[in-house]
Amino acid sequence: VNWDTNQVIIELAEGDSQITFACTRFSPKLVHELIGGYIFLSMRTKDADETLDDENFFKLTGGWNG
Repeated sequence: VNWDTNQVIIELAEGDSQITFACTRFSPKLVHELIGGYIFLSMRTKDADETLDDENFFKLTGGWNG
């Protein structure tokens, strides 16, 4: 995430491809939270008793906090 230019850049593992979101009407924070939340949810198991990994969640969704 480039907070100065309001861009979110995703580099794909396969090849040299990348996707760039240029946020003109909203903060890149929104895109960052959405993608981070999706990644976090996709990493969880189907176990209903699994405890929420708060540290990992905030790491994936709260990158602007440092």
